Formats: sequence, C-alpha cells, structure tokens
Amino acid sequence: MITDFGIFKRDIDISQFAVPLTRDSRDIQEVYRVESAELQLLWDIMLDIFKEEYIYTAADYGLEAWEQILGINPPDLTDTEGRRSEILSVLIGQRPFTMPKVQEMLNFKFGNHVVKHSVVSDRYEYWLDVVDGFESQLNNIVDYVEPLIPKNLIIKTKSTTNINGEIYVGAISDVYESFHVGAALDKFDFKVGSDINIGMSFDVLETIKV
Repeated sequence: MITDFGIFKRDIDISQFAVPLTRDSRDIQEVYRVESAELQLLWDIMLDIFKEEYIYTAADYGLEAWEQILGINPPDLTDTEGRRSEILSVLIGQRPFTMPKVQEMLNFKFGNHVVKHSVVSDRYEYWLDVVDGFESQLNNIVDYVEPLIPKNLIIKTKSTTNINGEIYVGAISDVYESFHVGAALDKFDFKVGSDINIGMSFDVLETIKV
C-alpha cells in the first residue's frame, strides 16, 4: 500500500533532451523553459489526482467521493482522519479480510506494534495482545475488530508486560501469634495475631506465564 507519494515527485526540465544543434539557441531554451513549467504543473495535478484514489492519502475531494458512494454523512467535515476512519469502518462489514490485512488496519487505527492478533484454531479463539500502557483501549480495539472476524471465533485479550527485577505473585499476611513449624533440618517459631491461611486456592481459567 502506498502512503507516501513523495517518491513520485519530479523536477521536469525537458531541455536535457535537446539535441546539440538546438540546445544553445536562446529561442529554443525559452521554449523548453515554458514547456517544462506546463509539464511540471500537469505532473503535479496528475499526482494529486492519484493520491485521491486511496483512502489513506485522500483529502477532501477523494474522501467526499467515498462518502457519497457509501452514503456517509460525516458530522465533522474538517476532521480528515476521522472521515478516513469512518469510511474504513463502513468498508469493514462489506468484504472479508485476511490476517495481514486486519493487522495493517490495526496498525493504522491504533499505531504500529500496539496490537498484535493471532488465532488459536483448535479452540476457536481470536487473541488480541496489547502492549503495556494501552489497556484502556481494549474495549475500543475489541469493538473495532468484532465486525472483521468470523463469528465462530471467541475474542480474547491480553496485555504482555516485560518486567526487569523482582516481582511477587501471591498474598501477604501479618503474623502475630505463635506457631510451631517442623522442618527436616531445623525448627523455628513465628507469631500471628489473627487467622492465617497457609496456602492458596485458585480457579484457573487460562494459562499465565510469568
């Protein structure tokens, strides 16, 4: 997909194609100068028209054409990015999308590398992995992809966080009363001031790797 049309820009100067017999003539040089300016203008206009063909690069002219085709009435005509998103959201429900295409759309909507998606086919699960710090966007992300994916897939989300250093996963108890604990090599006492549950009970629904 083309999003940068800078690679198509040209500085047109047709005098470089002049033959030795005429290139030193001032009259011919003036003709070349005028014609080059007109060709430059035509090239730039053609490039602008080309850009309007793509939703990701279109401005008012191209977006208005898409809105008329799809019957969209944007509430804010000055919000170009909002208009693009609205057009894309309407197109979402009108054609199937491949996994790479959905990833491309997620990148465009929420930023590169913010959301990664995958499918666990044997469990019919569709996973959205959101980077740390974007958890508040989970509902928006789910709402965005829900019309895209097959209805037999269960949408699930997770957020992967990389931690450097120590982390404690478990519970903390304040100990006051005296308990006697026997060990294979030694014995020691500690105190608790209230009920204490040594051990934990978990309802495990998903596998979590720490």
